[in-house]
Amino acid sequence: GIIAAFLARSQGAEPQWRAQHLRGLMRALAGPTPNAFFKLNTEANDEMELFELAFPNCPQLFLYRHPVEVMVSNQRGFPEAGDQSHEQYLASLLSRWLRIALERPKMLLLNHSQLAAPGLDLMLKHFHQEVSQQVYREMLAASKFHAKAPASQFHPDNAKKQAQATPEILEIYPRELEPLYLQL
Repeated sequence: GIIAAFLARSQGAEPQWRAQHLRGLMRALAGPTPNAFFKLNTEANDEMELFELAFPNCPQLFLYRHPVEVMVSNQRGFPEAGDQSHEQYLASLLSRWLRIALERPKMLLLNHSQLAAPGLDLMLKHFHQEVSQQVYREMLAASKFHAKAPASQFHPDNAKKQAQATPEILEIYPRELEPLYLQL
């Protein structure tokens, strides 16, 4: 939240100033940890140039899932923008964020469905991290739980989300999002 607040409140400020203060903020949040990992809100995708200016050698990860599933999950979470429907507005946001991710050759693109063993291996390699077998097993075990409700086991909801898609979502997806999703 504090990073999102900084990004919003510093809009329009000189990029070097923003980068310097973003570095300071994130270092303060990391504390003495030499390797800190930050999960940012999706809206931070619009600030990737700032993050790259602040941390030019920092590896990045873009975690994504099928756009129809994202739209179903968020169709009530975003306001209408002008004469656009919720679905159209969300599709325009997703389109922009997928393009931003695709424009970054150093960014690891990882599908939500790969978060267990294959994704964990890719992430460790991408972030230049080595862990003991014990820590690796603990990480795999943790991946079986829901990130937003750690006491609950994670159960994929892909089919449920796909079945809940409105006709408008099903119309928008192939036209505006499928080509980008397939590129990921």
